[in-house]
This record gives sequence, structure tokens and C-alpha cells, in this order.
Amino acid sequence: MQVIDRSYAIATVLILAGLVITRVISLCSTRWSLKTVTWSERELIFWLFPRGLVNAVLAIQVAGKEPALVFLPEIALTVILVTNLLMVLGAFRFRLHPTV
Repeated sequence: MQVIDRSYAIATVLILAGLVITRVISLCSTRWSLKTVTWSERELIFWLFPRGLVNAVLAIQVAGKEPALVFLPEIALTVILVTNLLMVLGAFRFRLHPTV
């Protein structure tokens, strides 16, 4: 597997933007039910994107059955790498400025 090339960069950026937007929406929409969770704890939750190799495995399975979707493993790998990078940046942010 390799990281995506330029032809699928827009699709990958849109997927990553969708992940960030849905994370923000989910944190804002659960504010009423999680009243004891502070803003700093919510920010920590924001940075902890769920990641996993299951995305890559599913992408490989789909790409193996449908030759037109051969680009899916590359997009999955790129999304996993970027979300891991975001998590590392969030960890550094909370290590330098612990608020929780």
C-alpha cells in the first residue's frame, strides 16, 4: 500500500474534512446530555480520532472484488496516517498545556 497520488487528493481531503466536521457536530450535539464534561475534556475527545486498520482491511477487500475501486486502500491509508498525525498533535497540545 502507498499514500495517494494527486488524482485522489481532493477526495481524500473531502473525507478528512467530513471526519472533522462530523466530530465537531457530534461533540456539540452531545453537550446537553454530557453536562459534566468540561470544554477541555471535549477538546481532548476531539483530538482522539478513532483509527484502525479495519479501514484499510475493508478497503483492500472492496478493491479486491471491484477493480474500478483499486484506489481505496491508498485513500484509507492516507486517512489513517492523517488522523494519527492529528492525534499526535493533540497529544502534544495537551502535554504542553494540560487542562484536563
